[in-house]
Amino acid sequence: MQSKFYNSKTNTILLFILIVLMIIAISIMPKDKKTYFPMLEDKVSNQNQNQAEDFTNEILGNKDDLVSFSIKPGQNVSGKMTISGEISGGYFFEGSLPVYILDANKNRTKFGPGHATATSEWMTNGPVSFAADFDFNSMPNGVAYIELLEDDPRDEIERGNDPIKQILIPIVIENSSTQTSVYKNHGFTIELPNGYIPKEEKAEGGPAYMITLPSNSGINYITDTSFWDKYTIPEYKYIKDEKIGETIFKLYNNGNTIIYYFKQGEVGYEFYGDKEILKTFRFIGWTQ
Repeated sequence: MQSKFYNSKTNTILLFILIVLMIIAISIMPKDKKTYFPMLEDKVSNQNQNQAEDFTNEILGNKDDLVSFSIKPGQNVSGKMTISGEISGGYFFEGSLPVYILDANKNRTKFGPGHATATSEWMTNGPVSFAADFDFNSMPNGVAYIELLEDDPRDEIERGNDPIKQILIPIVIENSSTQTSVYKNHGFTIELPNGYIPKEEKAEGGPAYMITLPSNSGINYITDTSFWDKYTIPEYKYIKDEKIGETIFKLYNNGNTIIYYFKQGEVGYEFYGDKEILKTFRFIGWTQ
């Protein structure tokens, strides 16, 4: 009997000690669930991400006015594309429909064709077909929106509380970084989007050629830097020297435009626009 009592007493003591240890462990356990339940956190994060993706795949604004559109909501786009569609509700003025590109936060960017052109009778509230040329090569990758706006010439006072109608079509710009080709001419090379052909035009009133580049950028190829340094550069305000890619440019302010100037001997290059393009600029001369 004493043996059974002893064993029972021992078991009771051990159980009590075990309960006390469990209480102590729970009391000192950190309350941060992220530390102890990372899989739960990942699941919540993935759910939020999926909700964001679902949101970007929805046409916003006066979407019922958009009868058809050649790009599906959330579609990946790249390169040069002619986009067409059909819209009702009297969006056009003089056959023109304002078209812009918005970033992921729905802020208007410098990109986009600016307008689409009606391809059917536009003086109607019924469906009107339209088309616009887009060049996504010069646009940053990621979520964006194509914005279609009502072109209404009335001023704000006349409109009163009648807002301008707007339609936003979500897209994903996905230009491959390898989709570039090397442009080589006039003693320099620069990488440009595949399919982009710079337009060259001899400048009037100076020894230079104007060369167009993507993103509303360009280079003036100067054949006589002594003329340029004497008559053109003095009109600019010097800012500083800056190394971009492998080249050191002199930065000038010409009104509201930043000028990047590089010269080698008797020739020079005056660049304006998107500085990212300059990272691939190389002066190679005429011996290579």
